Amino acid sequence: MSITLLASINIQAMQMPPADVEVYELEMRKMAPTIALKGEVVSLQDAVLSAEVDGQLEDILLVGEVVKKGQVIAQLKRDRMDWQVQRAAAELASLRADLVFRRSEVERFRVLASQDNASKTQLERERANAEILEQQIVLAQTNLSEAKRLLADTAIKAPFDGVLAARHAHVGEFIRVGDPLVRLVDTQHKDIVLPTPIQYQHHITQGTSLEVAYRDETLTLPVRYVVPIGDRNSRMIEVRINANSTALLVGDAVTVAVPKAPSSDEPAVPRDALVIRGAQTFVYRVNEAQQAEQVSVNVKFADGDWVVVEGDIKAGDRIIVRGAERLQPNAQVNVKAP
Repeated sequence: MSITLLASINIQAMQMPPADVEVYELEMRKMAPTIALKGEVVSLQDAVLSAEVDGQLEDILLVGEVVKKGQVIAQLKRDRMDWQVQRAAAELASLRADLVFRRSEVERFRVLASQDNASKTQLERERANAEILEQQIVLAQTNLSEAKRLLADTAIKAPFDGVLAARHAHVGEFIRVGDPLVRLVDTQHKDIVLPTPIQYQHHITQGTSLEVAYRDETLTLPVRYVVPIGDRNSRMIEVRINANSTALLVGDAVTVAVPKAPSSDEPAVPRDALVIRGAQTFVYRVNEAQQAEQVSVNVKFADGDWVVVEGDIKAGDRIIVRGAERLQPNAQVNVKAP
């Protein structure tokens, strides 16, 4: 009964028109088994900006503002610092005017001393007074520069391009030195921080391309650097992946395929080539008679859209990747161009 049924199925398969299929010519590919690890997108520049002077907060940008390097993010009241600048400038001007007078006195006593109308002691005293004034002027210039710097520090400026991610103060509050004002995040220069088991470090080097799964996308990104220092508790090292050219968001999570062994030439087929029926896994190979031969295979490992398999297949075999779902063994097929 079973032999009759099998013969009937084969006869029906031979009588049916050839099924349209697409094929992939099997080739050896450089592949390696991988492990999926979780990573996080971080900014290369993420800073909490603080006040460098005391003062009342007069203005501050809102969260979400995009700023350029050097742009004012927050402004403290300037009145007190303005007065210090004016006081320092007035003191410097006074000392410079006094120095002009002292130098004229030095010249006058020099002439008198040359005519024996003044003692050399008086001349040296005037010279000393002039030198003291010169040093006082240097100190006054320093005080003026310091006052100007404090005045400039009332404006808190962006040290790099970025986005305001948080605001820690509000207009009207009195701010002390060191009080946090805003968090500024550079959203253009990003890394994926990937904690990786130490035993896999030899398979990852600077420049190695890794596949990163993010939502419904798969990206291929280069390793920026590998930190060759392991954590004694977790036995993990930190791998940094360059994410500058992507639309990944800072703070988001991704999954990265990390190689567990050196890459080698392996027979690989697209995932769509595999046919799984119950406990059996196989592929269909198109032979010279344009028939679909069923070939049992074992899956060694997968790498992205490719699967490394073991079985009676070799490079150059035409493996069906489209249209294999309803095929019967030895069915006639019509190979379509992909």
